[in-house]
Amino acid sequence: MSIAGELAQFLTSTNVNDLPPLALERARMVIASTISRWCTSSKR
Repeated sequence: MSIAGELAQFLTSTNVNDLPPLALERARMVIASTISRWCTSSKR
């Protein structure tokens, strides 16, 4: 299986409850930061 296939299999088989709380909090922060930057750059 390719690396992309292995990653996809891992991601689809992982439950949110399997992840540590810190990982979820950091993921939320990255998503919020990305959306914020997108909104700021789209107004220029």
